[in-house]
Amino acid sequence: MAKREHLKKLKQGFETWNKWREDNPGILPDLVKTNLRKADLRKADLREVDFFEANLRCANLREADLRKANLIGTNLFEVDFYRANLLEANLHGANFSGANLREVKCLTLEQLSKVRSLYKAKLDYELKRQVRKLYPHLLEESL
Repeated sequence: MAKREHLKKLKQGFETWNKWREDNPGILPDLVKTNLRKADLRKADLREVDFFEANLRCANLREADLRKANLIGTNLFEVDFYRANLLEANLHGANFSGANLREVKCLTLEQLSKVRSLYKAKLDYELKRQVRKLYPHLLEESL
């Protein structure tokens, strides 16, 4: 299935998308460089989806399953990840400025060390304390 078809399926809502993912376990969706600004993707099964350099600015990813997703270079400005699962997601170079990362499942300090920015991101207390100690530049405004 082509990228355009993946996007079309995703825009039909999380229930349709999740059913399609369940029925097609061998397909790894390609959403590279896709514009999903303000998309409502809450509770979506986004395991192993390739979002390389996609624009997810202001998207709703509450309770989404992003295990092993490729988020390299993705714009995640002000995305709501509340209770999303980021187990083994690749976050290298992603912009999390203003993102809500509270109660995110399986988010590690190692993953966060590779992001581009966490400026004004909402993090759980202990994770934010560790980032501030080891990677304070990530919490600063970048020009």
